[in-house]
Amino acid sequence: MTAFKLPTEFNTVSVARWLTVFLMTALLFSPPLVNLFELTLFLMFICSDTLRKRLVLTLSQPIVIATLTFYLMLFLSSTYSIATWSESLSTCWGWRKILLLPIAVALFDDEFWKYRISFIFIQVTSACAMLSFITNSFGIGLYKYPIGIIIRNHATQGIMFSVAAFTAAILLILEVKQFTTVQKWLLSTSIAILTTNVIYITPGRSGYLALIVLGFTLAATYMYSKKQFVVPALIIFMIPALLLSSPTVRQRIAQGSNETVAYESKAEASSMGIRMLLWSNTFKLIKDRPLLGYGTGGFQKAYKNIVLNKPEWEQVITHDPHNQFLKITAEHGIIGLLIFLWIILSAFRQKPTFIFYSLGAGVLLAWCANSLFSSHFSTFSEGRFIFLWCGIMFAQEKLTTEKSKAHFT
Repeated sequence: MTAFKLPTEFNTVSVARWLTVFLMTALLFSPPLVNLFELTLFLMFICSDTLRKRLVLTLSQPIVIATLTFYLMLFLSSTYSIATWSESLSTCWGWRKILLLPIAVALFDDEFWKYRISFIFIQVTSACAMLSFITNSFGIGLYKYPIGIIIRNHATQGIMFSVAAFTAAILLILEVKQFTTVQKWLLSTSIAILTTNVIYITPGRSGYLALIVLGFTLAATYMYSKKQFVVPALIIFMIPALLLSSPTVRQRIAQGSNETVAYESKAEASSMGIRMLLWSNTFKLIKDRPLLGYGTGGFQKAYKNIVLNKPEWEQVITHDPHNQFLKITAEHGIIGLLIFLWIILSAFRQKPTFIFYSLGAGVLLAWCANSLFSSHFSTFSEGRFIFLWCGIMFAQEKLTTEKSKAHFT
């Protein structure tokens, strides 16, 4: 496939694109490498006139306008934050990951490179899924991870495998005529390996939820593009059925349900129980400062004050309410939340090729669903991944004669 061949010449743009590929791959394994690649990418855009010009050209795209507005709002919110200046600026620095979105938009205005990074992501995650099966079968734990976990942690692994399976399925549905028999077989095998691993090996509820949302998006895409209803109906039926066929899934769902129901009667910090408590207290914080919130980085100090005289187990987590939308509202008020939602809505106003629009929309919806239970837009790996992915997939391609060039020959 040409999607895996090295370019014939390494100009500044192609180097930056490959650096983005390495960054996305490193997100699965190594924070130090992520920081190195990310810093190098930022420096390239600062130093290269070619890259700066590309970035300027993206400023007319809705998703870039919304993203930069949100990042500016973070600094403005620092001026009235109840946190110290160092804490506020540290939070702004942590949100630098959002700048990967306009950078990706500037770099990936070419269908060829969108296909390339999609295939590399499928390859890497499929290899990880196979290794996960092998280590799980022999009871071998790699590095410091639990048995069967290859990527960072079980939540990240489940989400990434779900995204990769969805990507392979979208490619098969919308580009099936472009593939050889061997390529179709390889993509189908990847879907089976990745999906099976999420359902039967990786014990992450985030992965289950992502798989459900992406499955429904896949069904909707098939129905829209093929004008057929039987296959979408089968997809919608099969995903929950397969999940419920797994003892691990049933156990994790039952555990979460029990923790939710009994959180007030048990004096312990369970996974879902602590979330119920965090949400309740965060709503109280928001009620006191609904419009502008407590400022950038102010959540932890505000939350500590509200649980100051509570039992020790209720003070376990004070930095994150495990709900991205509540955290943004608590720190930046309703105004900040509306600006953040503007980023999400503006993504759907982008006009890339339909296949990439589907890939961007499905993954963004999965992140929104999971962000009701965790802060997946601001965590280290998931946050960087979603902003890169949205920038890549929602970037509007150049309208040139090169656009229709075959990608799979």
